[in-house]
Amino acid sequence: MRLSRLLIPALLWLTTACDDGIATTESANITLNPAAQMTFNRVGEGQTKALQVRVQHSGDIPFNITGMYITQPGLDQPNGCDLGQYGLSAGAQLPPEMADCVFFIETRPQWPKQLDEAQFIDVDIRYRQLGPDAPSPMELVVLHDIVSLRHEPKRISLVVQSGVPQLSVNRTTIAFPPGVGGSELVTFHNLGTAPLRIERVYMRHISGTVTDPRTGEARAFFRFQSPPDTPWDVDQDESESLTVIYEPDPANGETAISELIIESNDYTNGHCAAAVETRCASAAQCAAGDRCVGEQTVRITSEEVQGILQIEPNPLVFGVVQAPNMLEKKVNILNVGLRSVDVLGITIEQPSEEYSLGGEQTSFRLQGAGSRQITVRYQPRSVEGSDAVLVIDTGRDQPADNADDEGKFRVDLVRTGDTLPPSMSVNPLVVDLSTTARGETGKAIVTVSNPGGAPLSLTRVALSGEADVGLLATDPEFQITAGGAPMSLAPADTHEIEISFTRPAEGNAVYAGTLIVESAEAGQKTVSLAASPPRE
Repeated sequence: MRLSRLLIPALLWLTTACDDGIATTESANITLNPAAQMTFNRVGEGQTKALQVRVQHSGDIPFNITGMYITQPGLDQPNGCDLGQYGLSAGAQLPPEMADCVFFIETRPQWPKQLDEAQFIDVDIRYRQLGPDAPSPMELVVLHDIVSLRHEPKRISLVVQSGVPQLSVNRTTIAFPPGVGGSELVTFHNLGTAPLRIERVYMRHISGTVTDPRTGEARAFFRFQSPPDTPWDVDQDESESLTVIYEPDPANGETAISELIIESNDYTNGHCAAAVETRCASAAQCAAGDRCVGEQTVRITSEEVQGILQIEPNPLVFGVVQAPNMLEKKVNILNVGLRSVDVLGITIEQPSEEYSLGGEQTSFRLQGAGSRQITVRYQPRSVEGSDAVLVIDTGRDQPADNADDEGKFRVDLVRTGDTLPPSMSVNPLVVDLSTTARGETGKAIVTVSNPGGAPLSLTRVALSGEADVGLLATDPEFQITAGGAPMSLAPADTHEIEISFTRPAEGNAVYAGTLIVESAEAGQKTVSLAASPPRE
């Protein structure tokens, strides 16, 4: 007997009667996590990575998972990449039939697998990198017997990020106290999404040599503890490290300066090996037979260098907060110097317990150009409320060079700045215009505010030049396009400075500079400007 089409939808649901006589409708449903795509971070050739997909019952009545396979998109044909198909389990040697499997099902239950209400199964999918290129996407197909879904398979795309490597060095400058020997650890971390290959690490000695009495030959003050055994292949989120040794000559007061050079396949600062003035992002941009070399440099010195902390905002004005409400604000701590600064502790001096710190670490080391953010919470317990002082302690032994006599910085935590002298806050402390495309101009706004209680005079707004001691001259690609004239800021007023960056149509250079804002009442504040080559 042929059923009427009008009856078919009704048969897709099971209707049961409860004891109270009220009819309820039950159904089966299936949920996948991830729902549509599994994205694998790319690994090195010959390496593997596993991810897990969860298949869960999200309905009311049982159903069966009847199978699962991997196939090319649009081609509903199992490719045999399933360990269970060959009676094997995770860790087993792959059979010859799976030699070409880039993705394969590594662990799964036996099919069919019944899932009752709220039950789930986890299935491991493993990816293998079989060659130098990122593999083509594939599909994981999940089969089931859910009538209401017309037995339509569920599908998940299996994708490998093509990615790029990104070399991050934990030090931009290694500074040893003059004449005091020591050692420093340098770490090379891959923050990218593709394998990083560090081809070579070496030193270029600029000044500071002494004659070795044992050999009669000149030697540098800096050396590696052990010669780097490069090349290094560094996977995503992995790292390599080495130790730099400083061996001064007590009889020679000469300042030692060297450069640590790292060559890798991170072409952010790439140049052609034979034509070093030619920037490149791949070998295709170099002459025939030449190669592209990514290069980063770390300065090693026994010069007197400074560690200078810039803390914003200061003061930190919370405004009117009604008890028992709580308000959170952030304090940014930036080391604008070259020497590392150790923050030994952060505390609050207060008459009551209305102010508190967030959960961030309160003792840490800030390398040159390093920054941290601290949360301060204010929850008044009375109508009047109170003020407090945030204290950042860098110690007496090696304090930040701009700290007070106790090695401390003090940030006023206040309800209002009306009774304070004029002060200057700048936000942000770093402007990054790396996303500007070639041949295009990018813009950013720097906001200067006066949280104090009296007028603030801005006497200079400029980009750093050769005459600015301790600062590198700003690359001409950066310009102040608005807000650069001297002016006066009333209490609580703000002023916007527009910075533009025009990237040349060709080249792969890194650009940098400094915005300087000076005030007659509050001194000088600086903002770091940067533009790395755009990722392609």
